Amino acid sequence: KKGEINELKGLLQKFPFEKDIQKQRETIKKVIAYMTLGIDVSRLFADMVKASKTPDLIIKKMIYLYLVNYSENNQECAILAINTFLTDCKSTDYKIKALALRTLSSLRFNGVVPYIQQALSEGLKDPDPYVKKTAILGCVKLFKQSPSIVKDGDYVENLYKSLKDTDAQVVINSIIALNEILEDEGGIAITRKLIIFLLNRLKEFNEWGQSIIIGLLPKYEPRTEAEMIDILNILEDRLSGASVSVLLSVTKVFMKYTKDNSVINKQIMERLQAPLITLMNAGETGGNFEITYVVLQHIRLIVSRYSPRPGSTAGLSLFQNDYKHFFCKIEELTSIRDIKIE
Repeated sequence: KKGEINELKGLLQKFPFEKDIQKQRETIKKVIAYMTLGIDVSRLFADMVKASKTPDLIIKKMIYLYLVNYSENNQECAILAINTFLTDCKSTDYKIKALALRTLSSLRFNGVVPYIQQALSEGLKDPDPYVKKTAILGCVKLFKQSPSIVKDGDYVENLYKSLKDTDAQVVINSIIALNEILEDEGGIAITRKLIIFLLNRLKEFNEWGQSIIIGLLPKYEPRTEAEMIDILNILEDRLSGASVSVLLSVTKVFMKYTKDNSVINKQIMERLQAPLITLMNAGETGGNFEITYVVLQHIRLIVSRYSPRPGSTAGLSLFQNDYKHFFCKIEELTSIRDIKIE
């Protein structure tokens, strides 16, 4: 194998002069293949660092994999790798910048934290949303490695500022990061201003983002009944979507907000019937029995909440016209049959 490694070293030395991008990729692939097989190719480290000065993102990813692998146990290699990542963090290509930031913030060895801090501070101020959302998740990685540095620094403040960003994904990543970092304090601080801001932009977010935002609402208590109704009206449009997580998140909010108002609660429960039945049937038809099980659990909760006392069957009246949908099917899981029979 020594001869083959020497051959690879020769190819890497010619790497900057090779014009064919496919040949460049093949060379790096061979190095990664050897490393994956457990063959020591650390002799090629300096050459791989030089080869990282390429604009090709695929080559960058493979070289970064190599650099991370050998830098964790070698201090000299670590310094070279960090310098490479910091250089790429200043790249004009936002994809390369984000890749370097993501890789650097994933490093785990002594002495790397100050370099991560430097890169994250610049990333959080970057005008490009792709870089910024990567830096936000990097804050969570840094928190896992050194919680005190994140909490004592200005990271939490910057994350709260990012909640007002024009990019939807940056906002969602900020919410996730704050919930993770401030878990001991109950997660992100929920205010009326924040809730109104997020609900007014709800349609800008994808289904996953909408689920995250709606998931914040149970922590917020509307000041007046009028405000509660306004929130419910905004969320009502989400009941017509096909997303399981969004519909069930909305269901949770509806049940919480109307639990002390029997009139509105009854109207809400009746409004939830059709979407839940549709979702349950879609799960069965598509063979997604996990979805069916979760929806049935929500239906069971609604029935129990609507029943005035233990043993009462009043809640069953909500779904009495849909009894055919609760017939057991031969291909169903036992857990689903048990709920239907109950």
